[in-house]
Amino acid sequence: MGNSNAEKIQIVINTLEIMSIPATFDNVNHLTGVYKLLFQVRDELAAAEKAEEEDDERMERTGGRDEAE
Repeated sequence: MGNSNAEKIQIVINTLEIMSIPATFDNVNHLTGVYKLLFQVRDELAAAEKAEEEDDERMERTGGRDEAE
C-alpha cells in the first residue's frame, strides 16, 4: 500500500494509543467516537484501494477490454 491514506490513518490511531490522556468520562466518549470514525474511514479507504488495484490488474489481463465482451 505504500504510504496510502489508510496507512496514514493507522499511524494516527497508533499515535492516539500511546498518548497519555486522562480517562475522564468526556475524554473517553470523545476518543471512542474518534476511534470509531478513524477505523471506519481507514477500512473504507483500504477497501477502495484494494478494489482499484484489482481493477488495474483486470485491465492489464484483458488488455483494457471489458471481460464481458
